[in-house]
Amino acid sequence: MPSQARSSDGPAAAAGAAAALPATQAPTAAWRHRHLLDVDVLSWPEIELVMRTADAMREVLARPIAKVPALRGTNVTILFYEASTRTRVSFEVAAKNLSADVVNISAGTSSVAKGESLVDTVRTVEALGARMLVIRHPTSGAPHLAAEHFGG
Repeated sequence: MPSQARSSDGPAAAAGAAAALPATQAPTAAWRHRHLLDVDVLSWPEIELVMRTADAMREVLARPIAKVPALRGTNVTILFYEASTRTRVSFEVAAKNLSADVVNISAGTSSVAKGESLVDTVRTVEALGARMLVIRHPTSGAPHLAAEHFGG
């Protein structure tokens, strides 16, 4: 199964919808991950944080304006090395619901098709303003390599 990675700017990015909740319902677990490369690294409180945030977003999505400003002004680049409409669009819609600016890159229509390496691509999108990166790549370990070179 392909890997996916996201760079996170901390609790606000991990729990963006929580800003829309009353203080009594806001998630309390601290987010300690710079990159989310595998769910196996999540503690139980972090999993609960993700689930509470998902519940909060469900409420947000039921509103007439289904957005929160958690990622306003944040550039999110979605970099897919394989075709996957549902997964790519799911990440794009989620980022936009958090008010992020989104750029989609398909490897087949980028410099990757001319032989650009993953590291060069990651460095380029970061230099162009990407602060968060979502990646889908067929090679095991690719998200870890991207994370090593992405400062976001």
